[in-house]
This record gives sequence, C-alpha cells and structure tokens, in this order.
Amino acid sequence: MAKKKQRIEKKVKIGDKRVSVYGYTAFEIQQKIENLQAAAERKANPTFRDIADNWQEEHDKNIEYYTADCYKAPLKDVNAEFGDVRITEITPIDIQNFINAYSLKGYKRQTVKLRLSVIKQVLDYAILHGLIQTNPTMTVTIPRTVKNGVRELPSADDIEKIKAVVSNGFELFPFFVLYTGLRKEEALAIRYEDIDFETDSIAVNKVVIFTGGGKPTIRAHTKSAAGMRTAPLLAPLKRMLEQSERRTGYVFSAKADGSEPYAKGTFDYSFSKYRKQYDIKCGIHQLRHEYATFCYDAGLDAKEAQKLLGHSKESVTRDIYTHIRESRQQEAIRKLNAFIT
Repeated sequence: MAKKKQRIEKKVKIGDKRVSVYGYTAFEIQQKIENLQAAAERKANPTFRDIADNWQEEHDKNIEYYTADCYKAPLKDVNAEFGDVRITEITPIDIQNFINAYSLKGYKRQTVKLRLSVIKQVLDYAILHGLIQTNPTMTVTIPRTVKNGVRELPSADDIEKIKAVVSNGFELFPFFVLYTGLRKEEALAIRYEDIDFETDSIAVNKVVIFTGGGKPTIRAHTKSAAGMRTAPLLAPLKRMLEQSERRTGYVFSAKADGSEPYAKGTFDYSFSKYRKQYDIKCGIHQLRHEYATFCYDAGLDAKEAQKLLGHSKESVTRDIYTHIRESRQQEAIRKLNAFIT
C-alpha cells in the first residue's frame, strides 16, 4: 500500500502579514508563495487598469447612462496606453506624451480633453484610496494647436428633403426631431399620451436606453434635470401627428400598436435606409442644432432656448448661438464675394 503524502506547512511573510502556506511538495509551496506575493504586490501597487475598473464601476452608478456611454471609448484608449502600467509608475511626462500623440491624430479639443479627464479621474480615485499622493495630470496641458470642434449645421437641401418626404412612417422621426429639438433617446421615448393637442405641448420626462442586444428600456428621467421639460408642439408637426390613426403607445415603434419603442438595430437600419433613399447627409443631432437655429431666428435669447433644448448650462446654448451667427457671417461674405466678382 502506497504511503500517503504528508501535507507540508510553511510560514512566510506576505506584505505585513505572516501566513501559512500548505502543499505536498516544496515546488508546490513555492508556486503558491510566488502567487501570494504577486497578488500582494498587485494590491499594494495595482495597474492603471485595476484602478480604472474599480473607478468605472463606482462612477457609472452616479451618472446617466448616456454620459457613462460617452466615457467608454476614452477609457478604452487610455487603458490601451496605461492599462498594464503600475499606478505608481505613471509620470506627468508619460501622460503629456500620450496627449500630444493623440492630439496629432487630428481629433478635436473636446475629444482630447475627455481622454485627459478620464486619466485625471482615475488617478484621483487612486489618491482617494491611498495608492498615490499626487495626481500627475496637474501639469499636463492640451496643445494649443488642437482646434475646438463645432457640429456642422444641416444643409438647406437636407432640411427641404426632410420636410418634403415626411409621412407617418419612419420619415416622421427626423421631421419630429427637427420641430422639437429633442435628443434621439428623448424622441424615441415619446408616447402619444405625452402629447397634448389642446395646449400644443409635449411632456419630455423619460428616455430610451439600449441594453444588451440593443433592447430598448425606458428610464423615467432625462440626461439632466434640465432635460425634464415641456416642448412646444409646433404647427407643422401637429398637422402631421393629427393624421395618425393612433392616439396611444409610442409614436416611434416597429410595432403596429406602438407597444414598444424601436430596438437599436431596427432604428439604426431604418435611419440608414432613410438617409440612403432620400440622399440625406445630416445626422440626428444636427437636426437638434437646426432647431436651435429656429430659436435664434425667432429672436429667442439663449436662456429661453436653453429651456426648450434642455441644456444643463446656458453656456452650451450660447456656444451654439455663436456658431450660428458666425456661419451666417461667413455665408454673407460668400454672397458678397460672389456679387463683386
């Protein structure tokens, strides 16, 4: 009968603690000790990715779905650069070199700024948990050569086509956004019950978010507190909506009875098909920008337009107004040049 192997115990110090390690061979015990030492080292001096994962988990609990979604691409880019680097080994020059290199790719200032913001927030989280003493992003700057990005207004041709081809099919969606200024996720959540044809108003109080597999889920609040608002039901849109045979359910739905909003895949396919069929170049958010142009041309000040658009800060609306004004000046100069020459 084979003799039963005796389990061996070895006491070692791992970090600040003495622990017992058990095994049947010296080699097995040594492997376990090395694994424990590596785990202790990782805990005491984790990688950027370790901290970023914990930060993201806590951060996403306190922000809206669409805000969290905006952080995914920046976090992926930052992890690709610093993910495997120990948190204590990241220096200001490392971060500055990353920002400089990323800027050279031609991205706009807000895109670069978001990457730097993610790094700063992750490292602030590391300070909070006693892993580092100072944040190396404090001296990092975005190169002055990086330009501010401005979303282009839709062309007059696109706007005319959207107005001309409107129907109670999918064509109603861009027409709806054009005359309400709602965000895509707000518009997709609108039910006929939210529309008051007597007071000519639309209650904006929920959004659609897309979960696993692009399934639509209703969240009973908007991107920010400012997003909870009442939008005016303008005459052109009212005339179109009054032609609908339905008065209940979601206005935009793949279901005949409007029982649920579009799934992500269905919406994306329908919008792509719509743009191709009518040769429309602009995107959904540009139509929201065009609504801001309506506000500007109607003489609404930035504060009034802010309430209609649901911007959390008046400065956002003012920036759009500035862009509209500058675009008009450029067009005026073009016309004047054309006349002179």
